[in-house]
Amino acid sequence: MGHHHATAASAQAPAAAESPWTEGEVRKIDAAAGKITLRHADMPHLQMMGMTMVFRVADPALLQGLGVGQAVRFKAQREGGQLTVTAIEKR
Repeated sequence: MGHHHATAASAQAPAAAESPWTEGEVRKIDAAAGKITLRHADMPHLQMMGMTMVFRVADPALLQGLGVGQAVRFKAQREGGQLTVTAIEKR
């Protein structure tokens, strides 16, 4: 039975694989608007080359403790047609 549970857990892996961690650097934070500007590495899962761009954040709390120039890694995906950061952590 234990093996069956592991299989069920791995069945959810493809959804996680769609949003891999991406290396980046904070360029600007607009907490009031819930947005962050990141210089980021290539993001093949979004068919995007490395560049600097503005992302919406899924939760404004994600911006807490971050500063301009901070090296980060983050997860982003398209939500409602907007590129949205769903997780971010300091490097």
